[in-house]
Amino acid sequence: LGQQVCQTGLTHACANTVSSIMEDSGIPFKKTNATAQMYKNLNSDPNWVKIPINQAKKGDLIISPTSGNTIGHVGIVLNDGAKNIGSSSRGGAFESNYTRRSWDTVFNERKSLPTYIFRYKGN
Repeated sequence: LGQQVCQTGLTHACANTVSSIMEDSGIPFKKTNATAQMYKNLNSDPNWVKIPINQAKKGDLIISPTSGNTIGHVGIVLNDGAKNIGSSSRGGAFESNYTRRSWDTVFNERKSLPTYIFRYKGN
């Protein structure tokens, strides 16, 4: 999955990129280009379950939804939480080296946004 993302050359915002990846992977997903709306969609979709952050595994979504004027981010967890796939509207899809600690530093400490992990339950 991660290799596919890095090769797509997408130039969308993070939420749009993650939506496209889920859709392309055959996972039912409401497409959106906003992290706040994505969080609402995930929270209300019975196919997705919110799990404790310390249980994040490869393929889970990590999201710190936008709140007001504070911009959030969403990514796909690679190798059990040490790395995440992200994207930027400026740079396209890329593999980012967020660790749990660096994600917390940027989104929780600096931006005061909560972080959630969602896992697809499958069929």
